Amino acid sequence: TGFSTRQLQEWGKIQGRFEDVSFVEPKMQMIEFIGKALIRKTIPSSIEEKIEKEVIAMKSVRKHLDDKMKDVRFKEHYELDLVKLQFIKPIIAYRIKHKLSQKALAKRVGVSQQQISKVESGDFSNFDTVLKILFAIGVTITKVQTQQKTQLRRHLSHR
Repeated sequence: TGFSTRQLQEWGKIQGRFEDVSFVEPKMQMIEFIGKALIRKTIPSSIEEKIEKEVIAMKSVRKHLDDKMKDVRFKEHYELDLVKLQFIKPIIAYRIKHKLSQKALAKRVGVSQQQISKVESGDFSNFDTVLKILFAIGVTITKVQTQQKTQLRRHLSHR
């Protein structure tokens, strides 16, 4: 199993005590845990080193993001990008699912390929185009998204 005798004995002591408790570990902790479990099983040392470097890099990115989030302006832009993603994801997913190029989707929607490209890259200079694309692919805007749209317009008007 890859666990020491002592670890198995400890597990035996607590096994079954926490059946109704769900454990939600932070992503990084789970990646590290799974990585170490895999390393113990089958992964050559060269790949083990690469995994270790990736884990360190991911921790570094997370720390960097946490540090950057202390800057109010950065945090505001980051949160705005998360809102934009909620509009971009369904468009890209639709194109992938229906095996459409940007040009083919643009033709269906009645906009240019450049407009599709701009929207998919987060350029929302014309929010009506974003809505036109979403409605053309059958995505409805919920109350939450409408509020986010208002926040987005407010942000864009303050540029």
